[in-house]
Amino acid sequence: MQVKSFKPILDEKTKVFIIGTMPSVDSLRECKYYAHAQNAFWPFIKEILDLERYDYTGLLKHKIGLWDSLKTCQRQGSLDSSIKNKVFNDFSKYPQIKYYLFTSKNAYNYFIQNKANKGLLTKDNWSVLPSPSPTYARMSKSEKLKIWQRTFTKILKQIQS
Repeated sequence: MQVKSFKPILDEKTKVFIIGTMPSVDSLRECKYYAHAQNAFWPFIKEILDLERYDYTGLLKHKIGLWDSLKTCQRQGSLDSSIKNKVFNDFSKYPQIKYYLFTSKNAYNYFIQNKANKGLLTKDNWSVLPSPSPTYARMSKSEKLKIWQRTFTKILKQIQS
């Protein structure tokens, strides 16, 4: 089945992109990023930034935007492992972005496969976070949250100064 990503959540003050691969079936149905009830993305954001679920305006106030590495793909279900026929999003259109936080290794790998994104990543401006998806079970939710907190604390200090 052909699936299409959402438009990016960003404005002219956005300095950080949180980047996934492609919205889940639940997200596509709800037309909201990270809508799967068991995905820890929004609980992590609540813990780190004290923002409620789907508070895109709140994210933007923190200079944080959301988008996906893929523009379109073919996929049955929500698993990245079933993705085929990828078309990549072009992040070079947003030169104001200073930091890239990937919500999985797949999101990072798809990002760097797009030649238009070459040169956007430097030694210190990106990080691969542990996936907030319940399918990524190599770490506990609390272990994942600690890494997210540490990463966000470091980056938010840098963009606020």
